Amino acid sequence: MPNPALKTDRLLARAKRALSQNGAPTIYGLGRGGTNPGAPRPQDAKGRCDCSGYAAWVLGVARLQRDKRKAWSLILPWIETTLVARDAQGGQRMFVRIPEPVEGCVVVYGDRLRTQGHVGIVVRNSGGALTTIDCSTARGSKAIALRPLAWWLEPRRGAVFCVLREDLQQ
Repeated sequence: MPNPALKTDRLLARAKRALSQNGAPTIYGLGRGGTNPGAPRPQDAKGRCDCSGYAAWVLGVARLQRDKRKAWSLILPWIETTLVARDAQGGQRMFVRIPEPVEGCVVVYGDRLRTQGHVGIVVRNSGGALTTIDCSTARGSKAIALRPLAWWLEPRRGAVFCVLREDLQQ
Protein backbone atom coordinates (compact mmCIF):
# COMPACT_ATOMS: atom_id res chain seq x y z
CA MET A 1 0.00 0.00 0.00
CA PRO A 2 1.53 3.35 -0.93
CA ASN A 3 1.60 6.16 1.58
CA PRO A 4 -1.75 7.90 1.67
CA ALA A 5 -2.43 11.57 1.19
CA LEU A 6 -3.57 12.55 4.67
CA LYS A 7 -5.93 15.27 5.74
CA THR A 8 -3.04 16.92 7.57
CA ASP A 9 -3.90 20.57 8.06
CA ARG A 10 -6.04 19.97 11.15
CA LEU A 11 -3.63 17.39 12.59
CA LEU A 12 -0.54 19.50 12.13
CA ALA A 13 -2.12 22.62 13.56
CA ARG A 14 -3.14 20.70 16.68
CA ALA A 15 0.21 18.94 17.03
CA LYS A 16 2.16 22.20 16.82
CA ARG A 17 -0.26 24.18 19.00
CA ALA A 18 0.63 21.97 21.97
CA LEU A 19 4.33 22.83 21.50
CA SER A 20 3.78 26.43 22.50
CA GLN A 21 3.90 27.03 26.22
CA ASN A 22 1.17 29.66 26.19
CA GLY A 23 -1.05 28.83 29.11
CA ALA A 24 -0.40 26.08 31.64
CA PRO A 25 2.71 23.95 31.10
CA THR A 26 2.31 20.25 30.38
CA ILE A 27 3.50 17.88 33.07
CA TYR A 28 3.98 14.24 32.12
CA GLY A 29 1.44 11.95 33.80
CA LEU A 30 1.08 8.31 32.71
CA GLY A 31 -2.49 7.59 31.61
CA ARG A 32 -3.45 11.28 31.62
CA GLY A 33 -4.77 13.67 29.01
CA GLY A 34 -6.45 13.22 25.67
CA THR A 35 -9.91 12.54 27.05
CA ASN A 36 -11.59 15.55 25.42
CA PRO A 37 -10.75 15.99 21.73
CA GLY A 38 -12.59 19.33 21.73
CA ALA A 39 -10.40 20.81 24.47
CA PRO A 40 -7.95 23.57 23.47
CA ARG A 41 -4.99 21.56 24.84
CA PRO A 42 -4.38 17.85 25.51
CA GLN A 43 -3.75 18.04 29.26
CA ASP A 44 -6.15 17.06 32.02
CA ALA A 45 -7.41 19.62 34.56
CA LYS A 46 -4.11 19.41 36.50
CA GLY A 47 -1.94 20.01 33.40
CA ARG A 48 -0.92 16.35 33.01
CA CYS A 49 -0.65 14.36 29.80
CA ASP A 50 1.16 11.32 28.46
CA CYS A 51 2.19 10.40 24.92
CA SER A 52 -1.02 8.49 24.10
CA GLY A 53 -3.20 11.27 25.49
CA TYR A 54 -1.31 13.76 23.37
CA ALA A 55 -1.64 11.63 20.21
CA ALA A 56 -5.37 10.98 20.77
CA TRP A 57 -5.98 14.72 21.22
CA VAL A 58 -3.99 15.59 18.07
CA LEU A 59 -5.97 13.01 16.10
CA GLY A 60 -9.18 14.52 17.43
CA VAL A 61 -10.45 11.34 19.07
CA ALA A 62 -11.37 10.71 22.67
CA ARG A 63 -8.88 8.50 24.39
CA LEU A 64 -11.72 6.51 25.95
CA GLN A 65 -13.80 5.18 23.07
CA ARG A 66 -17.54 4.99 23.67
CA ASP A 67 -18.97 5.63 20.22
CA LYS A 68 -20.98 2.51 19.38
CA ARG A 69 -21.49 3.80 15.82
CA LYS A 70 -17.81 3.07 15.18
CA ALA A 71 -17.05 -0.62 14.72
CA TRP A 72 -13.73 -0.43 16.54
CA SER A 73 -15.05 1.40 19.61
CA LEU A 74 -15.73 -1.68 21.74
CA ILE A 75 -12.69 -3.59 20.49
CA LEU A 76 -10.26 -0.69 21.00
CA PRO A 77 -11.71 1.02 24.07
CA TRP A 78 -8.67 2.95 25.37
CA ILE A 79 -6.08 4.64 23.15
CA GLU A 80 -2.63 3.62 24.35
CA THR A 81 0.65 2.66 22.71
CA THR A 82 0.32 -1.14 22.64
CA LEU A 83 -3.22 -0.97 21.32
CA VAL A 84 -2.24 1.43 18.54
CA ALA A 85 0.79 -0.68 17.53
CA ARG A 86 -1.19 -3.96 17.60
CA ASP A 87 -4.08 -2.55 15.60
CA ALA A 88 -1.76 -1.03 12.98
CA GLN A 89 0.04 -4.36 12.59
CA GLY A 90 -3.08 -6.51 12.83
CA GLY A 91 -6.75 -5.81 12.29
CA GLN A 92 -6.28 -2.17 11.24
CA ARG A 93 -9.72 -1.29 12.54
CA MET A 94 -8.76 2.20 13.67
CA PHE A 95 -5.08 2.59 12.70
CA VAL A 96 -3.82 1.67 9.22
CA ARG A 97 -0.13 0.89 8.86
CA ILE A 98 1.87 2.73 6.21
CA PRO A 99 5.35 1.76 4.96
CA GLU A 100 7.19 5.00 5.72
CA PRO A 101 6.64 8.25 7.58
CA VAL A 102 4.60 11.09 6.13
CA GLU A 103 3.75 14.40 7.71
CA GLY A 104 0.75 13.97 10.02
CA CYS A 105 1.11 10.23 10.59
CA VAL A 106 1.54 8.45 13.91
CA VAL A 107 4.79 6.72 14.89
CA VAL A 108 4.42 4.13 17.66
CA TYR A 109 5.88 1.12 19.41
CA GLY A 110 4.09 -0.87 22.09
CA ASP A 111 5.02 -1.96 25.61
CA ARG A 112 7.60 -4.75 25.88
CA LEU A 113 10.08 -6.18 28.34
CA ARG A 114 8.53 -4.20 31.21
CA THR A 115 9.09 -0.94 29.33
CA GLN A 116 6.35 1.46 28.33
CA GLY A 117 5.73 1.96 24.64
CA HIS A 118 5.73 5.39 23.07
CA VAL A 119 3.81 7.31 20.41
CA GLY A 120 4.30 10.59 18.58
CA ILE A 121 3.13 12.57 15.57
CA VAL A 122 5.35 13.11 12.50
CA VAL A 123 5.73 16.76 11.48
CA ARG A 124 8.21 18.87 9.50
CA ASN A 125 10.66 21.05 11.37
CA SER A 126 11.49 24.63 10.36
CA GLY A 127 14.09 23.31 7.91
CA GLY A 128 11.54 21.07 6.17
CA ALA A 129 12.86 17.74 7.47
CA LEU A 130 10.57 15.15 9.03
CA THR A 131 10.73 15.06 12.82
CA THR A 132 8.21 14.22 15.55
CA ILE A 133 6.33 15.79 18.43
CA ASP A 134 5.59 13.70 21.49
CA CYS A 135 4.93 13.94 25.20
CA SER A 136 7.66 12.46 27.38
CA THR A 137 8.55 12.08 31.04
CA ALA A 138 12.12 13.23 30.38
CA ARG A 139 11.18 16.85 29.82
CA GLY A 140 9.66 18.12 33.06
CA SER A 141 7.17 20.95 32.55
CA LYS A 142 7.86 21.07 28.81
CA ALA A 143 6.78 17.47 28.34
CA ILE A 144 5.54 18.11 24.78
CA ALA A 145 8.49 18.74 22.48
CA LEU A 146 10.25 17.82 19.25
CA ARG A 147 12.16 14.55 18.96
CA PRO A 148 14.32 13.50 15.98
CA LEU A 149 12.71 10.95 13.68
CA ALA A 150 15.95 8.93 13.81
CA TRP A 151 15.28 8.16 17.51
CA TRP A 152 12.17 6.18 16.53
CA LEU A 153 13.98 4.31 13.76
CA GLU A 154 16.41 2.50 16.04
CA PRO A 155 15.76 -1.22 15.36
CA ARG A 156 15.32 -2.10 19.04
CA ARG A 157 12.20 0.08 19.19
CA GLY A 158 10.42 -1.59 16.31
CA ALA A 159 8.36 1.54 15.63
CA VAL A 160 5.64 1.46 13.00
CA PHE A 161 4.00 4.29 11.11
CA CYS A 162 0.24 4.46 10.84
CA VAL A 163 -2.68 6.76 10.22
CA LEU A 164 -6.12 7.04 11.66
CA ARG A 165 -8.40 5.21 9.22
CA GLU A 166 -10.84 8.13 9.30
CA ASP A 167 -8.12 10.54 8.10
CA LEU A 168 -7.37 8.74 4.86
CA GLN A 169 -8.39 10.69 1.78
CA GLN A 170 -11.37 9.12 0.09
